[in-house]
Amino acid sequence: KTFFTFGYSNSSPIDIQIDIYSLDGTKIKSINKKNVTSNGSNFIKVPTNGWDGRLDNGNKILNGTYVYHLKILQYANIIHDGIYKLTKLE
Repeated sequence: KTFFTFGYSNSSPIDIQIDIYSLDGTKIKSINKKNVTSNGSNFIKVPTNGWDGRLDNGNKILNGTYVYHLKILQYANIIHDGIYKLTKLE
């Protein structure tokens, strides 16, 4: 399993959108969490129980590098918008 993690010290709730893409640009997974609040540690991890590398249809993603788009919104305003790499090795 993997977690998407970042620091967040504000007490206001946020919405988190994570879209994962293969290198050819195909969206393979979306993870969305609404009204997330800091647990006092200023550390957020999504999803709560981790992502097992499976697609919505239950198939596992193949080994390789992927990109993910992380967008964080507070009161419908974007407070972070970034693209990052993710590599799966098993």
